[in-house]
Amino acid sequence: MKATRTTLFTAAALVISSAMPAVAQELLEGDEKLACEAILCLSSGSPPHECSPSLKKYFSIEKKKLSDTIKARRDFLEECPSSSEEGMPSLINAIVNGAGRCDAEKMIPQLNAHLWGMCDPESGYSFVGCMADVPKVCQDYANHPLTRVDMPVKTKTCQSASGSKWGWYSSENLQPGEFYEGGQLCKYEWKMP
Repeated sequence: MKATRTTLFTAAALVISSAMPAVAQELLEGDEKLACEAILCLSSGSPPHECSPSLKKYFSIEKKKLSDTIKARRDFLEECPSSSEEGMPSLINAIVNGAGRCDAEKMIPQLNAHLWGMCDPESGYSFVGCMADVPKVCQDYANHPLTRVDMPVKTKTCQSASGSKWGWYSSENLQPGEFYEGGQLCKYEWKMP
């Protein structure tokens, strides 16, 4: 009985493995493996600790010029055999331009430091000046259909500006992101969703 099971299991394994393409039977190794892992890891919002070797390899690629670093990192990711499949070139482009440059936790203080007043995108009117926005490369990285990367969002809160606490409507005492709107003191602030 035991010999029959072993024979059946061996026969099933041979049938299954012979039906698989030769490429699927080979395991990736070296830089091909690391490149494919890096693509997967950099496409997720919170890569697990198993990503450490591939991310270490990816982020160790640095050149004197940013454009040369981006090109070298692209070349590395393109070592993954599936890098030319549908959707992959645009994913790799989003990764090499965004990963490492679009850390939301580092962006929030920078974005909040540049919040001065309110801009109306339709009229271009600004009480104090326009505010910073998430860089386009970061928006492209976060909005790519194959990534799950969170970016900060701009929030607006308002409270009554009447009473002695706020005094006269004066822009002299406004903090970054604050402005008056409809008799209220409002504030824009960048936060994680």
